[in-house]
Amino acid sequence: MPLAQFDLPDLYQIRGITVNNGVVEAIEIPKGNAYYSSVPGAPRSLILFLGDEQPVAGKELIVSREILAMAQSLGCREVYTFAAMVTGVSHHAVPKVWGCTNVASMLETMKQHDIMPMSEGQISGLNGLLVGVAAALGLKASCLLGELPYYATQIAYYPAACAVLEKFMELTGMSLDLATLRQQSKTTQIEIDTYIEHVKREALRKRDDSQSQEEPAEIAKNEDEGGEDIMN
Repeated sequence: MPLAQFDLPDLYQIRGITVNNGVVEAIEIPKGNAYYSSVPGAPRSLILFLGDEQPVAGKELIVSREILAMAQSLGCREVYTFAAMVTGVSHHAVPKVWGCTNVASMLETMKQHDIMPMSEGQISGLNGLLVGVAAALGLKASCLLGELPYYATQIAYYPAACAVLEKFMELTGMSLDLATLRQQSKTTQIEIDTYIEHVKREALRKRDDSQSQEEPAEIAKNEDEGGEDIMN
């Protein structure tokens, strides 16, 4: 159920306006929404934060503190964020999951669930910063990163999201309905296959068109050369 809405217009970048049939539509200010879920008999309750945009550079710390202050006021004891790990994996492969945490003992738990520790690197945006800020507030926090192909970074890659949430359920003992997400994952794989085949066909067509344009030019050149020989 809806819990809170974060209206922080000064912390987000407005990228432009939307025009529909010559009319400028009202500007939509990015916002963040918090939701609360408590299932009878479940080992934990869940507070979920979803943001429309990442805050502008330099404002991430303000937003992180606002989110974690709300979470603490509601008795939150553990924080999870989700991010992506871009690799050369195929979209037909089962995505792997990496993890990092601000509590060293959590790494062993992750390994037991086939979550690979992130050896080095940076996690940009709130996905990473929340884990670091949580440590200063005494909150246990971890980030799970789902693997996705380098050629799928500009789309919603559901297989990675599904893989991350499955590991989240294992770590927390919570139960989530992933049926729709799994179906979207299959659809995503089919759509990528279709797009790749389209690109291949276009590449072959352009190659064939290029070759067909070069052949008449070569014939004409040969004819010209033959004509010069006769004249001589």
